[in-house]
Amino acid sequence: MVEDTHQKSPEAAPDDGGRLGNGVSGGGRRPWLLLSALVGLGVAVRLVFLILSGELELWADEAHYVQLAAIWSRFGFYMGSPGYLWPPVYPAFITLFVSFFGEQGITAAKLGQVLLSGLIGASVVLLAHRLFSRRAAMVAGLLWAGYLPLIGYTHYLWPETVFLSFLLPAVYLFAVLLDGDLSAAQTRVHLVLVGALLGGAILTKEVALPLPLLFGLVYVVFRSRSPLQLRIIRAAVLVIATVVIVLPWSLRNAEVYGRWVVGGSTLGRNMLWGVNANYLNFDYTKPGRAEIRA
Repeated sequence: MVEDTHQKSPEAAPDDGGRLGNGVSGGGRRPWLLLSALVGLGVAVRLVFLILSGELELWADEAHYVQLAAIWSRFGFYMGSPGYLWPPVYPAFITLFVSFFGEQGITAAKLGQVLLSGLIGASVVLLAHRLFSRRAAMVAGLLWAGYLPLIGYTHYLWPETVFLSFLLPAVYLFAVLLDGDLSAAQTRVHLVLVGALLGGAILTKEVALPLPLLFGLVYVVFRSRSPLQLRIIRAAVLVIATVVIVLPWSLRNAEVYGRWVVGGSTLGRNMLWGVNANYLNFDYTKPGRAEIRA
């Protein structure tokens, strides 16, 4: 078996403004305090906005997700929508809250998204910390904490928050892999985790489908200090970890629909509408659409 003989030695902890090549571990407790403070701030801001927003009327995709969750909770199966097959993770997410909290399940799901968004904030802070500096991590964390679109996503029943909670941790762990500071055993664990997280992202929004192959290619190209055979094997481990997560859903679709649907089947219709001059954004009410067309 090919071994990587080019492992890096741990770097010394830099000053507050320096690049932290080994993530938050390089600066003792202070980076963890910074991380906790920024994530806590972002979650608190989202919680305040959630309280102030009150009960929002379900619209378009939100209503469909709730319907899928209600059917799944009540009858125990996942039903595809006419013209669509949405990946299962986000309907399952709402189903979990509806099953436990009943009529309060919608509010509970939004609260769950607020808490889950902490993973997004932590990934943003850690990534900026690793790639740049502690100051960059602070700026990135503050931007995340106050960025209104991301705040809004936690209050609507759209899958973006859950999707990013898979994708951004995968990106951070992949950045750790590229740095090469890990032992062989740690590298294998990180490869599996990155692949599994990308699988979760695909089962939330199929737009992530190309990413496992892209990540594997990037690893092979940019980890040039390791033997080529080892890089290819490790990239394959990442891709296989994704396949293990996605394959059961794909097999289910082949059995139910007679088609090999890997993530979902929604992007084709969205693209058709997007390139059509008469496209209407169904996220707006009919009066709102009329104003846009005017």
